[in-house]
Amino acid sequence: MARAIYWQQLLDQGKVESINALAAAEGGDRVRVYKILKLARLAPEIVEDIARCRQPVGLSLEFFLRNPLPDDWDEQRRVIAARVD
Repeated sequence: MARAIYWQQLLDQGKVESINALAAAEGGDRVRVYKILKLARLAPEIVEDIARCRQPVGLSLEFFLRNPLPDDWDEQRRVIAARVD
């Protein structure tokens, strides 16, 4: 999660110009970088639950990499609740 927030800051501040440039700088794949960046847009309550180890069983990095996640925070909560149970 920290990496996602850091990468988003680099993009927001113009320190890297695109996800492609970020992926090249990190020596990674553009698709994986894009998927990890989704973590920077998680609802604050979800972030707090993860930080405090209170996330639902099955909620892992792999969950976020494999599943689409809406930008709307209420919808994020619904998607997570539906998919990890």
